[in-house]
Amino acid sequence: MVSDIGKVMCGKMVTGHEYLQVENAFVEGIQVFMMYSKSPHLTIKKLEKSLQPEIIKADMTKKGFSLERYIKLLDFFLLLEKGLKLNIENMEHVARLALREYIWIQLASESMFVRFNYDYYVDVGTKDRCDEAVQKVMDLELSIGSLG
Repeated sequence: MVSDIGKVMCGKMVTGHEYLQVENAFVEGIQVFMMYSKSPHLTIKKLEKSLQPEIIKADMTKKGFSLERYIKLLDFFLLLEKGLKLNIENMEHVARLALREYIWIQLASESMFVRFNYDYYVDVGTKDRCDEAVQKVMDLELSIGSLG
């Protein structure tokens, strides 16, 4: 979790770089499911964004994230609203905002949904089985829950 940056876990300090590696895997995993489920867009169904951009900016600075690199993230935060359709590229920004706990969000299309929960639980469901996507996500070393 982003709140673990700077903490010692299992005898080792969690760095921003290590955090970003995990975050990148989650972003890629969601995008993989979008591709394999043929979902070029997801629509925001539920959204909570109670933080002000200044608080997000201060938090990113405190955690050592480059503000130059993530200025788009802050700009994108301001655009988010229920009903907005997001393409696969925009999912990167949404996922990062949600994984860093700056927003809470649920998205869906006709063929899939994505729901961000606490402690790095990201629920992804698809209308049809996406075995290739599951394998690619497992290759990213992310856990896969029930495949019911």
